[in-house]
Formats: sequence, C-alpha cells, structure tokens
Amino acid sequence: MHDPATGETTLISKGYDGVEGDDASYDRASFVDGGDAVVFESSASNLVINDTNLTHDIFYRLLAAAQPDNALGKSASIGAAVGGDVYNTTASGQSLGLLSRKASAVNAYLFVQNDGSAADAFRVRGQAGNAFIPLSYFAGAKNVTATVKSGAYNTGTLAAGASRMLKSEAAPVRSKVAKLRKGKTVGLRKSYATVITGTSVADPTKQEAVRLGVDHR
Repeated sequence: MHDPATGETTLISKGYDGVEGDDASYDRASFVDGGDAVVFESSASNLVINDTNLTHDIFYRLLAAAQPDNALGKSASIGAAVGGDVYNTTASGQSLGLLSRKASAVNAYLFVQNDGSAADAFRVRGQAGNAFIPLSYFAGAKNVTATVKSGAYNTGTLAAGASRMLKSEAAPVRSKVAKLRKGKTVGLRKSYATVITGTSVADPTKQEAVRLGVDHR
C-alpha cells in the first residue's frame, strides 16, 4: 500500500509473525470501513494461523492501530484482574496464580479487551492442563476448550474498548493429586502453568500474553 501524502509504502500481505506472505497476493485490493481497512486476495498460507485449505482466500487488514489486551482475575470483574494495559508476548508482569487443596476446583477469568483504535476480533490460544491438573475453558455455559487449545477460538468482533470474558476451570484429578493417610485426605504437591495469548484478527502481528499458574497442595 502506497501513501502518496507521505511517500511511504507499507506491506499489507504479511503473516501473523510479521514475515512476508509465502505466495502471491493479487492486485484486486479495496479500501473498506471508511478507509480504515483493506480487503485483498492472496494464495499465501502464512497470513493467518492454521490456513490449511490449500487455496486462495480473502483477507481483511485493519490499517488503524490494533492492540489486544489480555488480563486474568479470580473473579468475573475486569477491574480486579491483573495484566490490563500491559502489553507483551512473554506474560511478564501479567501472571495469576491459583491454589487448589484436596483436589478442589478453582477458577480464573480471562478478559480479552480491544485496546486498538477500531473494531477487531481476537483469537485465543491456551493449553488444557496435564494429567494431574486439567484446564477447561468456557464462554458462558459453552465449553470451548478444544478451540482455545487449537488457537481457533474467536471472540467475535469487539468495538474499541470492549472485552470478552472466558472462564478457565482447573479441576485436579483426585485419584492423582490426593491420597489417604491415617484416614485423612492429604494433597500431593503438583503444579501447572500455561501462557494464554490473544491475537488480533485484523493484524495478526499484534499479540498479547498472560500466564496462568495452578498449584495443588
């Protein structure tokens, strides 16, 4: 895309990792949304995650600034969450720890907020725990663990400043994290942690990460 006012030329057909597309993108591009975005056709397979259909696709790229903002909390209140307005892909300064005792289930709440300057949607990816401490993800009452694990979960379009909440439930497996000792249930020490990322659909180079840790005692 060339801007005659500034003389700058910007590559639009770049992948989620910022690398140039690995195949041809065509010249049938159009500005949409009042000039805030561009739609184009490409045969590249690395412009979005999991593009495996082996054919050309239509892509939407936001020209306004895109910025996902992930936060984690122990309640369904975004105001009490950690990580808001902190942007990085390493989860530095954006960690939440949960403590489970005697195989009790514990919950965290993930907020994916659009801190960009225009409407956008975000894909969410996080791991589903291990054999000792499985993690499940819920959008309302719907279990979306499979799509979060694959990175295919989509928040749907969020206006600038709006957010979507997911609940993450850690449910330690009693037979693997607790045992009877002199007639009393004793918890075994087990831990698990995962980084949960949010990726802008409009600009997949924009990502954000938080870290969720679960300790069982």
